[in-house]
Amino acid sequence: MVGFRTSLWVAAAGLAAHGVFDFVRYNWFPGPGAPEWWPGFCGGYDVAAAIALAAILLKANKPADAR
Repeated sequence: MVGFRTSLWVAAAGLAAHGVFDFVRYNWFPGPGAPEWWPGFCGGYDVAAAIALAAILLKANKPADAR
């Protein structure tokens, strides 16, 4: 929520951090409550979404006449 109110770079970092957390949590603290495939799926999705958002932000910050 902070990232959407301040900078989308914070949102991208949060997505990436959540993706890493999914992988780390599953390996260190396995527990019931989610299917076995979920941490890999959620972590992969979060990291991919963070990369996509970062690419969009980088492209949006380039000057229009830089070709």
